[in-house]
Parts: sequence; structure tokens; C-alpha cells
Amino acid sequence: MMNSVAEMLEQRGNIEVGQLSKDLHISSRQLQRIFSENIGVSPKKFSSLIRYQNLWNDVLCNKNFDVMDAVVKYGFTDQAHLLNEFKKYHTITIPQAKRTALNDVAFLQDR
Repeated sequence: MMNSVAEMLEQRGNIEVGQLSKDLHISSRQLQRIFSENIGVSPKKFSSLIRYQNLWNDVLCNKNFDVMDAVVKYGFTDQAHLLNEFKKYHTITIPQAKRTALNDVAFLQDR
């Protein structure tokens, strides 16, 4: 299982579950069962969370963040797919989330 998690992290969540199960020489169903028992979510959900975390880190740390570059980097089909995936986890748009995060940091620094 650690191999599957390591590969997901290495690929920044940009890996298909079918390909991952082939790489590990186990069935997709067996991989799902292992993830559900040990992590509590499906491999697809776990991969999606990793991809989101990497995207969010990129948004916060990259001063010149570009959505179209991120589409390619993280393997989204198009800009709308990336934005919908981001809103699924964050419930607001990328600029709103970044502004909120930066305001929170400024507030904490003023204390």
C-alpha cells in the first residue's frame, strides 16, 4: 500500500487508478479494498485530495500562478474542470480563496 501512496504523491495525484493497479500488479477492486480498509477513502478520492493539495499549495506559493499552466501540470481536462474541482473542496473561487488566505496571514501577523 505504501507504494501506491508514494506513487500518488510523486505524481501529485495525477494518476489513474487503473494504471496504478497495473503498476502494483493488483486488481482495481483489490486496490479499492486496501485503500478503504487502511485510509478510509477510495484511491480515486485520495488521489483527488493529493492533486487538490498540490494545486492549493501552488496557488499560495506561486506569485505568478496561471490557471492554464496548472491545467497541464495537474492533468485536468480543461480550465473548467480545474475550477470545478477547486470549488468542490474550497467552495469559493481561486482568487477569493487566495485573498482570504492572505488576509488571514496578515491578520495573524498584526497580532
